[in-house]
Amino acid sequence: MARVQEAIESIDSGKVVLLIQAIANTLNNEGKIVIAGNGGSASTANHMVNDLIMARNFKGKSAQVISLTDNQAIFSAIGNDFSFDQVFSKQIETICESKDLLILISASGNSSNLIKAYEEATRIGMQTSAILGFDGGKLKGLVEVAVHAKTGMGDYGPAEDIALVVNHAIAVALRSEL
Repeated sequence: MARVQEAIESIDSGKVVLLIQAIANTLNNEGKIVIAGNGGSASTANHMVNDLIMARNFKGKSAQVISLTDNQAIFSAIGNDFSFDQVFSKQIETICESKDLLILISASGNSSNLIKAYEEATRIGMQTSAILGFDGGKLKGLVEVAVHAKTGMGDYGPAEDIALVVNHAIAVALRSEL
């Protein structure tokens, strides 16, 4: 618990506000929010879809929020027919537009499939963001809005916990229309 508290205190709250604004602006402009992560971060991506949709529904507004980890058939088809490195970028190529927002969730910030997702989103002209742990990895310096919680290298528990904390803060803000 002390490691999680320390990680929470390392977050630049201004970056969280920027991410909340990016999400609200994207949804208000009828764009999609697409979220991706691996392992525990994939579960957080799915959880975040629920929370963002429900936060908007609470205010009587709609939201298009998609987890790129959710469809096992397309995920495994892309992994098999192309490569695991492209499981997110191929989906972005197919379903996204420049008005959409990509949120990447990663403890390390170095997963090659998330970096390729960032590259594809940038090619399309999407806004990019990430919720990151450890030292932020490569994604910290790439995305437009990086919410980074400093955790020990390889300390997955606190990094994954922080992603959920940030997710819940975003949902509360959207429900409150802050």
